[in-house]
Amino acid sequence: MQISAACRQSNISYNKFIHGLKENKIGLDRKILSNLAQNHPQIFEKIVEKVKQK
Repeated sequence: MQISAACRQSNISYNKFIHGLKENKIGLDRKILSNLAQNHPQIFEKIVEKVKQK
């Protein structure tokens, strides 16, 4: 699954998600994020929740 598709499912735009990662100093690259979105969606969702908090 692509990161953008996983973001859409979580009701956040890709741009806001990436910006939120940088604001929260979450240093995961796109390859890792894609892997999490595809193989560990519950972990990806927790990251999205953290990004949405700020």
